Amino acid sequence: MKRIIYFFFILVTTTSCNGLFDLNVPNKNTPGIEQVLNDPSAYSGVLAGAYRDWYLNTVDWQDKYTNLATNSDSYIGPGEQFTYYISYEKPRIDNGGPGGFQENIWVFLYKDIGAVRNILYMTDVIGKQYKIEGEDRTYIIQANACFLLGVLNAELSLLYDKAFIITENIDIESITADDLVDASQIRDVALNYFDRCIDLCTKNSFTNLAAMFPNNILLADNNELKKFASFMAARTLAYFPRYSDETPSVDWNRVKNYAQNGITKDWFVTLPDPGWNTLTIPNWAYYDPLNTRSIWYRVNHRIINMMANPDEKSKAPWPTPSTWTNTDIQTNAPLSSDKRLAGDFVFLNRLSSNDITFVTRPRYSQYALNRFCDVGKSVDNNTGDTYFYLKAECDLLYAESLIRSNGDKTLAANLINNTRVGRGNLTPASASDPDLLRKVFYEKFVECSFTVYATPFFDRRRCELNEFKLTQYSFRELPVPYRELDIWKLQGKYDNKKPTFGGLAATKDNIAFN
Repeated sequence: MKRIIYFFFILVTTTSCNGLFDLNVPNKNTPGIEQVLNDPSAYSGVLAGAYRDWYLNTVDWQDKYTNLATNSDSYIGPGEQFTYYISYEKPRIDNGGPGGFQENIWVFLYKDIGAVRNILYMTDVIGKQYKIEGEDRTYIIQANACFLLGVLNAELSLLYDKAFIITENIDIESITADDLVDASQIRDVALNYFDRCIDLCTKNSFTNLAAMFPNNILLADNNELKKFASFMAARTLAYFPRYSDETPSVDWNRVKNYAQNGITKDWFVTLPDPGWNTLTIPNWAYYDPLNTRSIWYRVNHRIINMMANPDEKSKAPWPTPSTWTNTDIQTNAPLSSDKRLAGDFVFLNRLSSNDITFVTRPRYSQYALNRFCDVGKSVDNNTGDTYFYLKAECDLLYAESLIRSNGDKTLAANLINNTRVGRGNLTPASASDPDLLRKVFYEKFVECSFTVYATPFFDRRRCELNEFKLTQYSFRELPVPYRELDIWKLQGKYDNKKPTFGGLAATKDNIAFN
């Protein structure tokens, strides 16, 4: 029986995970696709499910993307299972056994890539038309499918060092172990999908399908979807480098072209929203400093230290553990000239045995997030806004691309000042500032670290400023899950990867070393 990639069994359906590692199941994917997706009216539901799955997996507080946030010293987690990666005690991470966040992310991405790829296969290869009131509106399905395949492949390229390319034009039956390719090829696949989405949205005017996503804020019509695709393409290019010496080689003019056409509003869902509350609330409630439950994640001292005035940094020392103390940032003002320090974060002074964070980690941080968590504060009546991608991130990517491409630095400074002055009440940046790039990254860490867990990880690994780089032994990318390698008999042949990564095993020739 032909050996197949272990995620192929879910290329038709996204509802079951039974038989994940059964290698004796023949690949009958193509006939299954044509039978299951023969009715085009089902296509919007598949896409809506992929949107929902992408969101929920990305903001899941459990063993997926939050590990990227702790590895980047943005959060402190609740115990050994989520806090492997505090700055000075980052051990090797097991890639040899079942599960693990690197495998969980891999499986979710390929599950959704398979489902969405099948939609494009039916429209592009088989020629199925999606009609609304008798009119061909296949381009709406194609635009959303291309956006999703761009996003999902972008995640693969940003996180893993190698992966398999799965597109509507790939003959899945012919894939072999030799088709495991470098991340840069996956990145280019993602960018091609984003470009196709942008082209479809440029050539066609439409209001997006109402059920595609709650509130449809960044998907509302062809213009919003085009902006969202441009923004995500800018992220894909800018965040790809694993090391700071690779950052100058990014095509920053291309990043600029994408970013200047990117999102102009925040993505958020306002609750209550039917069918959405129970899936969104758990992710945010664990950050809320005022709820009655334990706060599972805390703000890393690195953020507090970064924002403190130079003569006040000792009140939030980082990264030395022996001198870590907790200082109430509200009652010890002015710890920072940045008003966000006392507004976005709150000092808890909670050391009870009921507080899970401090059962095993009593000294690391008592700072909790006080922004983006109003849903948790109202956990009993399920109201409030939940945020995902922010306009500030697009502004700051645009500013960075202008600086790195020798563009309009006055415009770059104005983009930085949108949050630096508007929320932080700090001295405005100007075109003549020698540290404009530092101001960009400072704003990124304050504004963009707490809605999408991966963002500070991508920023820190590529930043050339010593104060913002990843700490020693941090991983910089993820290996292909070891069980995938085992299926393909690639153990020991895959760049001599061992079943661990990060920690003391982290070198530039392996996975990561600063």
